[in-house]
Amino acid sequence: EAARHMVERAKSGDAGGSLVAISSTSAMHGAARNAHYGMTKGAVVSMVRALAVELAQHRISVNSILPGWTRSGLTEKLQQWDKFNSNVIGRVPMGGWMGGEDFSAIAVYLASAASRFHTGDSIVIDGGYTVLVRHAEQHSGALAQIAADFARDFAAPVNIHLYATPAGEWGF
Repeated sequence: EAARHMVERAKSGDAGGSLVAISSTSAMHGAARNAHYGMTKGAVVSMVRALAVELAQHRISVNSILPGWTRSGLTEKLQQWDKFNSNVIGRVPMGGWMGGEDFSAIAVYLASAASRFHTGDSIVIDGGYTVLVRHAEQHSGALAQIAADFARDFAAPVNIHLYATPAGEWGF
C-alpha cells in the first residue's frame, strides 16, 4: 500500500521515498524444522529486490534488514533453553542476544534521504553469527536432532543453524 501511495505521489511531481522491510538471517541459511519461516523471509528479500528495480524510476528505494537472533516473543522459549543459549547464542561473536535497538539505527538510515541511492540491498545485523554459518550436509542429522529435542521439550518449532570454522570444526 505504501508503494502505491509513493508512486501516485511521484506521478504528481513529488518523487522519492524509502521502503524498509524486516526479513531474517534465515533467508540466507535456512531454518531447520521451521522451513516455512525461512521461506517467507527469503521471499521478503526477493520482493525487496524486485521492488527496488520496479520503483527506482520513481526515486523510491527499497531495502531489507536481516536481523539475527533477536529477543522477542517469537524467541522467548529459546531464550530460556540453556542448551540453545550455550550452543548457539554462545557462538555469536559479539556475544548474546540482540534487541530491536541493535538494528533500529540502520532502519533510520535506510528510511532517510542519506540513503537515496541505496536500494535493493539486504543488510545483515547479527553480531557476526552469519559469518560463521556454513551448511555442512554431513552434519545435518545432528542439527535435526537438536531441533527435534527442542520441539519435543517445548512443543515449538526451532530455527537452528549449523556452521563450520575455517579449521574444519563444526557446531550449531
